[in-house]
Amino acid sequence: MQTSTAVSDAVLAVVSYAAAISLLRLSRVLPAIGFLLQAVAASLGALKFGMQTPSANIITYHGHATWLASVVGISLIAGDYHLGNHYQSRHFSYIAILLFCAIPVVTLAKIFKFWSNKVDIYVTDAIGFTSILSIFLSSIVHPNSCCLFGSLMYVVAGLIGTQGTLCGYKKVDWFHYLLAFGNVSLVLAFKYKAEPIYFKNK
Repeated sequence: MQTSTAVSDAVLAVVSYAAAISLLRLSRVLPAIGFLLQAVAASLGALKFGMQTPSANIITYHGHATWLASVVGISLIAGDYHLGNHYQSRHFSYIAILLFCAIPVVTLAKIFKFWSNKVDIYVTDAIGFTSILSIFLSSIVHPNSCCLFGSLMYVVAGLIGTQGTLCGYKKVDWFHYLLAFGNVSLVLAFKYKAEPIYFKNK
């Protein structure tokens, strides 16, 4: 049993469920699904780390759910953010379309094992990196402080990782709490209404 990790996963799960419900009320279905995938993965993580001897099924389900949250979930969040904010430039819309197209391709490749586990890790990291980087750049080009803070929380979480300790605490716990803060900020970013930006030729 790893109590601290079970608690941090539970906190992430609660925040992610709340984020999904909040976005459903705004009729933002795709990012709501993205946060729901995170919530399910975190819930399974809380069960896994909260048990003395977790069953093989829970460990397997947690692994699959974590992959879905990392690839499908974050892609849905980033893609809908770009397409839903019509004031953004076309470049971010293109990124969103690419992310949406990548979801079924990568998922099928995962299911039918088209590539090795090592390649799968690289692909997973690449999609997550592209999604978060696009949100981060969007928050700079089209200023949105909540979006900027949320994407930075994800970046810091990724840099810290999940192995080892930091300042006396497990890195995986830092990871979970940073994602939770990031999710709160990203939900607020979806609620942020900016004035449309029009580019005129001089």
